[in-house]
Amino acid sequence: MTQRNRFLLSEFIVPIAFMVMMIAFSSHFLNHNPESLARTLRMEYYTNSVALIKPSGDNRKAWVASFKKVSGRMETEYLEEEMDMSAELKRRKGHTLTNERRQAIIGVEKADGNLIGYYSSNSYHSCPIVINLMSNAVLAMLSINSEKKYAVRVANHPMQQYEGFPSGSTQGNTIIMYAYILSIILALISASEMRLPLWERLNGMKTLEKMAGVRPIIYWLTNYCGDFAVNLIMTIILMGILCVINMIGNGQQFEGRYEKLIIALIIFGYLCWSSIPYSYFLSSILKTSHDGFTHFIVLHFSLGILPMSITYQVMRVDISDFAIVLRYILHIFPPYSLTSALVHYFHIVMDRSFCNVMDHDRCAEYENALNSEDDSKLAEKLHVKLFSDSILRACCKSFCESEGICHKKKQFFVNTPVPGLLVDIFAIGAQGVFFWLTVLLMENKIPQNIFFYLKTTLLGDKEIKATLEDTRDTEEPEDVKREHQRVDYMIDIEDNVESEIILVQDVCKFYVTEKCIDHVYFSIPVRSTTGLLGLAKSGMSTLIRLLTGELRLSAGNIYMENEHLTKRNRRHCTMKMGYCPQDNAYYPDLTGFQMLKLFAQLRGVPESQIDVQVRRWLTTLDLEGVARMSCKGYRPGQRQLLCCAMAMIGWTRVVLMDQPTAELDLREREIFWMAINEAKKKGQTTFFTSTFTEEVRYCTDKAMILDNGEILSVDEPSEVFQENSRGFTLSIKLRALAFKSLTPYEVGTKVDQLRDHIIRHLSPCELTVDEGNTLIYQMKDLTTKLSYAYGIMEGARERFPNLLDNFLISESSLDDVIYNLHKKARMRKSVTEDGNEEEHRHSGSI
Repeated sequence: MTQRNRFLLSEFIVPIAFMVMMIAFSSHFLNHNPESLARTLRMEYYTNSVALIKPSGDNRKAWVASFKKVSGRMETEYLEEEMDMSAELKRRKGHTLTNERRQAIIGVEKADGNLIGYYSSNSYHSCPIVINLMSNAVLAMLSINSEKKYAVRVANHPMQQYEGFPSGSTQGNTIIMYAYILSIILALISASEMRLPLWERLNGMKTLEKMAGVRPIIYWLTNYCGDFAVNLIMTIILMGILCVINMIGNGQQFEGRYEKLIIALIIFGYLCWSSIPYSYFLSSILKTSHDGFTHFIVLHFSLGILPMSITYQVMRVDISDFAIVLRYILHIFPPYSLTSALVHYFHIVMDRSFCNVMDHDRCAEYENALNSEDDSKLAEKLHVKLFSDSILRACCKSFCESEGICHKKKQFFVNTPVPGLLVDIFAIGAQGVFFWLTVLLMENKIPQNIFFYLKTTLLGDKEIKATLEDTRDTEEPEDVKREHQRVDYMIDIEDNVESEIILVQDVCKFYVTEKCIDHVYFSIPVRSTTGLLGLAKSGMSTLIRLLTGELRLSAGNIYMENEHLTKRNRRHCTMKMGYCPQDNAYYPDLTGFQMLKLFAQLRGVPESQIDVQVRRWLTTLDLEGVARMSCKGYRPGQRQLLCCAMAMIGWTRVVLMDQPTAELDLREREIFWMAINEAKKKGQTTFFTSTFTEEVRYCTDKAMILDNGEILSVDEPSEVFQENSRGFTLSIKLRALAFKSLTPYEVGTKVDQLRDHIIRHLSPCELTVDEGNTLIYQMKDLTTKLSYAYGIMEGARERFPNLLDNFLISESSLDDVIYNLHKKARMRKSVTEDGNEEEHRHSGSI
């Protein structure tokens, strides 16, 4: 899948598809009253049902018997005459008569010849059940002495309720699901914001751009402008879809402009402000080889939806200080603030929606019942007093104004639990500021330095202790010691060193106690090519990253043109560097021409010279044929050459390359070294790492060998390899047909003549293998040129055409060189130990 299609899929198609699902969900649950079968209404259908009965008067026992007959399996409790029914109901359920799905409680009281029923309007069926119970009790009393038994049965009918008014439980669940779906949609949109910064950090493009002169604040602001534009478009699309939902819901979800303004503020604040720096923060700390999309969604569920589900249930049963403080703490995370704001918003909208469609005469009835002194309205009066948690209480003016909970007024920031919608919106705004500051501070490594300081102060640092210990068990070789003294002299005594562009003094890098770079000294001469040779995992890439400032030094100093590579001078020094990392860094959808032009502009090449330099490097590295092709279509060798050109364009003072020829074939290596020689003539200094001995031996002015974080040898290439190499290896393959067509004597004679030819012209050499038709010689003269050796063997092929089948001349491998260096180190260690033992024996005899 292309980058463009992936972008369209993640930014537009998936979120819009979820919004369509949200429309269907809203239409089904908010505005649809499903048909249901008629059902006899009994309290037994509830999980736990309780009927409180309070008969009074002379015939109390008769009324108790009547209620027992008609209550069936319903749990009944009989109150004494002196007990207050209202107080008992309040005590049992805490100012509510019902908690549907868990326990339903009704009450019946006989007072002054009247039967008074108590029920909760939150449960639709409680009212007819109370009436049914009282009616059957009266019929049972009237038919005590009669043979006929009368009873009333009530069955529900699926009649239309108030439009847009689901029951309390259904309403709460619908609001939660509605808010969660919209929260997930916004997370899907904002997750794509971290893809590019995360990819650039892991791919190395961010490092290259910063070394080319891009300031961190400019880098993040340019990313923000692009993400802001995309998210602003998505905000407009989402608001349009929400308006469609509003039209489907007959305008009840968003009654006026104020509601639309609040939801637009929540969506805009999250998508265009807080989520962008939050995603940048995650892109700076995540260590994933993928694009981070899945990680973002998982974190959104973990830090947003899951905590909101828990705290929502906690706040329903616990409004203690701990629960409130917990919600304030969780507002640190943008996913939680977003989800909380949406839940609070839809709660308010649904409450106000119900108030707006409610019959105003109904409020008048309750108000009249509350203020009336008529004994006939005693039941209504008592019911209104107990009706303390109903949504109606927040809709009727006489109640809500005194308690400050009127849903009909435009009080979005008041009608929610603490912390409410106002806190959620404020948190979204504050999070943007907080994460922007965090991202910019992390670019300057301030949090990392604070953490390192606290760790070293409170716990001690094993890394620093390891750097203070000299882990090398042998003395330095003469050439390494000479380089060590030379670097110390230039740094400590000379004030201005013009011959060296980079000086590395006692540099160490330890990961906890694992040695990576161990007390390294070397210098890089101006206008030269320096090669660092080593095996895999020898520390070459770590050393390069220390030079570029990517990694923090455990100990030591690095100077570039007499300036210390510290935090203050890092940007000034790295701007003079070109860097080619081991893993190719490029934008796949850009062409090679565009990539080179981009880095030429970043390095400040004059506009009139940009195209000239781009074409020059394309020609030098033989990339003209693919200059207008996107980089993702390049071969590995072409991508490697393009990255080398990106490092050298703009004539940077020094070019650092980490294994630049690893993916090049022989022809491409030749092209690469021609480019290096041209850059050297123009005044550029090149420092590169490699695992190939031949290119370090023949193409550099200075060579170093690194193994296990230690410099084993440093000098001119001829000196390094002459002292530590075993010379060339000559492998000869004889014709098998000669052994069959000639007699053993004739074969032996010709082989002896071939041996004499080799010894006469390539001496000193030693025959190391003589098996069957294979001969292997070790050529010990390191001054012998390959052209001369190949000429001698070609002459032997013409002289012995029927005997000599093929031959190969190869240099000593890197393994051989490092083996010899370690062998010399062991010898030095043995001599040192013998000397110390002799000195100890001599002092003992004295």
